[in-house]
Amino acid sequence: MTEKTYFVARQMIGDKEYFAGDIRKMKSDDAAHLVETGALEEYDPKKHDAKIAAKAARDAGKADDAADDDADDNKTDDQNANDDGKTDDDKADGGAGEPDKAEGNADDNKTDDPPAAKKGAAKKAAATKG
Repeated sequence: MTEKTYFVARQMIGDKEYFAGDIRKMKSDDAAHLVETGALEEYDPKKHDAKIAAKAARDAGKADDAADDDADDNKTDDQNANDDGKTDDDKADGGAGEPDKAEGNADDNKTDDPPAAKKGAAKKAAATKG
């Protein structure tokens, strides 16, 4: 049996995990069913080198994005604020710019009664005083 080089066309798990665009060497007998299903293609530099370069560029971009995300994790919310003045937390809660209830809020002791109910309660309180 001869060992050949194959282009991974579809993500798979073999002796390790392979992603689309990877190069894999294996025995042609073992690869036959994977070639038939389209998971592997016989490696052709003219056909596959551009795809491999594109994958490498995408992977490099993902690594850069991950590094940027890690750098942001080490900043305070004020440092993460964007040009629009909203922090990541503001955007997560719809941009309200208000602190989360878990962080404490001056409104914690207020009820959510509608204004009409509050007016009625105020009238009752005034009537009992006088």
